[in-house]
Amino acid sequence: MQNRVLLIEDNSHLRSSIKQFLSLKKYSVIEAVDIRSAQEWIAQTDFDIFLLDLSLPDGNGLDFFMTHKAIMKDRTIIMTASNSVEAAVKAMRNGVYD
Repeated sequence: MQNRVLLIEDNSHLRSSIKQFLSLKKYSVIEAVDIRSAQEWIAQTDFDIFLLDLSLPDGNGLDFFMTHKAIMKDRTIIMTASNSVEAAVKAMRNGVYD
């Protein structure tokens, strides 16, 4: 059985590249472009891994993680173009995998 990945990223080029790479590695990838669509997917599907952008058009990825921490803890990798060490430390202290 393939691992299911929820890829939450608003940048279409980055999202496409990540999905293509993971698909080649035999992951089943579902795409979400914002928090709203990610919430819809989480409500209807079980995922093994979450790839989550910190900066999304309708909110903060870390806030989204904290809301869904019970589901996402130890299975979430945060992605960001920001070089904020504070955000990375906060995410790791709250149960983000990497």
